[in-house]
Amino acid sequence: MDMRQPRSWTAIWLVVGLLDAALATGGGRVEAVPGNRQKCANDGEPVITRFDPEIVTCFPCVCKNGLVECKNTCPKTDGCHLVVTDGCCKVCKGCNYKGVAYASHTDWSEPANPCKVMRCEAGVVTISDMHCYTPCPNPLPPEPGKCCPTCSVCKFNGQVVAEDRDVVSEDDPCLKCRCSRGRLTCAKRSCPVLQCSRAMQERAPGECCPRCNGTRAILLVPNTCPIQRSFFREGQALKLDKCIECACVNSTSVCTRSACPILECAPELQRTFPAHCCPTCIQQPTDELISQCHYAGHAYEDGNVWKLDACSSCECHDGKVSCARIRCNTTCAAGMKQINVEGECCPQCVELEGACMAFGDPHYKTFDGKIYTFKAMGRYQLVEQCGAGNNASAFSIKVANYATPHYMDSPITKRVAISYGGARLNLQQRLRVKYNGRRVGLNFERAGQFALRKLPEGVEVRLHNGVVVVWNGRSFLEVTAPAAFKGRLCGLCGNFNGDLQDELRLRSGKTVGDKDVGAFGASWCVGKRAECAQKPKTTRRTHGDVGACKHLNGRDFGACESQLSNTKYYKACKMDMFNCAHGKCYCESLTAYSRECERLGVQLPPNWLKNSRCDARSLRQSHARATSRPSTSTTKERLSKLLHQAARGQQPGAGHARQPIPIQ
Repeated sequence: MDMRQPRSWTAIWLVVGLLDAALATGGGRVEAVPGNRQKCANDGEPVITRFDPEIVTCFPCVCKNGLVECKNTCPKTDGCHLVVTDGCCKVCKGCNYKGVAYASHTDWSEPANPCKVMRCEAGVVTISDMHCYTPCPNPLPPEPGKCCPTCSVCKFNGQVVAEDRDVVSEDDPCLKCRCSRGRLTCAKRSCPVLQCSRAMQERAPGECCPRCNGTRAILLVPNTCPIQRSFFREGQALKLDKCIECACVNSTSVCTRSACPILECAPELQRTFPAHCCPTCIQQPTDELISQCHYAGHAYEDGNVWKLDACSSCECHDGKVSCARIRCNTTCAAGMKQINVEGECCPQCVELEGACMAFGDPHYKTFDGKIYTFKAMGRYQLVEQCGAGNNASAFSIKVANYATPHYMDSPITKRVAISYGGARLNLQQRLRVKYNGRRVGLNFERAGQFALRKLPEGVEVRLHNGVVVVWNGRSFLEVTAPAAFKGRLCGLCGNFNGDLQDELRLRSGKTVGDKDVGAFGASWCVGKRAECAQKPKTTRRTHGDVGACKHLNGRDFGACESQLSNTKYYKACKMDMFNCAHGKCYCESLTAYSRECERLGVQLPPNWLKNSRCDARSLRQSHARATSRPSTSTTKERLSKLLHQAARGQQPGAGHARQPIPIQ
């Protein structure tokens, strides 16, 4: 076979080179399109778009956090230099090997020879041999269909390797060990031949193989194989360098690459000669056996093992230090988050906790994210463990909603009652806290029950079961429940089952719609029924300045706009300001929105409270002014009422008892 590059393909080679140059200078990058995400009303519901049905299949849209989110179901093409179209998706070109189609990034081996491995990478199949390494004495024979012997214990350099984790040698990052079903297997493989040119290849520190930078889509010519900066015909061979030989078979570049053996000498004693593909050890002459190692200023005896950190360890062997690092590659699925465990190398994935909030006049955000308004006086079950009965370990949180002159006699959450493990905590206005009927300080703890902690803008109660309650001493309340309580809760905070469609579930178990919020709330009344049935009295007082809600659209919250719609919080804010006496009723909606933004990972400016005049000092001043100086409209109303009563011969101040009005 002709190993030279054919002259008739010079023009095609030039086109590929120009494409490479365009990508290298940024010509192949797609700039972000400016604009705002579309808002939506019902979280969790699919959003119907007017795109072609095939495109909708690849990019289904749902309402999430009040914003339309279209998920890209197409596979990623990062680093692919042979992108092709498959339906409405751009995908990395696969390979055809011996009549079988393989997707890009796929590994396989032949049953008759498991030590010979193949990998498909953007239309290129790389064939190489696997080299085995056994870091333990008396290894077990290879398992059926496998190449390498295994160790019966998952340990490397003295450190335990967790299941499905990789350990990589720092001397030779291509040597990788993996623990599977309690057995450790170590092997070294050659890197796949890449489709991109060498100028577009990058090797990250500590990585074995390089990767392609950017992406590339080129015009494919029938019966040819593109590879790097070359095209060659079907059946033709091409030698890329002294270690790689390729042939064009079924429009797939099939390349054979020499795999380098595992060397026992230190990296500084390795050298690659011009005529060879792999490095070899340069023996250092010595008359005595070296039984000590020196590392970071310390001396270690032969066989010593020491840890560098939670992920790295080293071993001294025949005067050579060998270090290895556990590779985590932890990726959490949707609805999960990473947490770091003390003493552990890799983070763990745990389910996200749920957060319920009550704020303002009063509005509620359930654990599953539904926001609704339920204006009613009385005592209500905010959250409890459903069906727990008299279980002492169960927890219960009740709220007392009563009228306040600050909200023009509309109800707000004024008190919070927490029951757990025989303890009764009562959170009151102005951060007064009672434990079993006795007032306590804001830094108070009972082992096995709860811990109170003073916050800059409130108080935190952390129950022993992981539930956390935050109260600002006015009308903002937040309850955070661990994922262990999913599907086990009920009350005004919903059932925490991840389904937004059944949030309004009555105590009887029946689910109602948004028009029956009043019936839903009333079913969770735990106080006097007549009190819960009362509707807040209406007033004719001057309305507050709803323009103060503009803070939600201000610079302090700008970083959150693309993550969470503020529409419902803005609506709640306007409702609160409509009947606001002290002018700062907007602060509860701002607090609720900020908490959700921070939960989504958005870093808000630390001084946003002060900028919006919602800090504790500003609020105290506003409340003091509202209490000491009644509004002009309020004074006129009282004077008019007294004159009216006097004209009718009634005793001033007399009036008819307010009749209970059903909640709407």
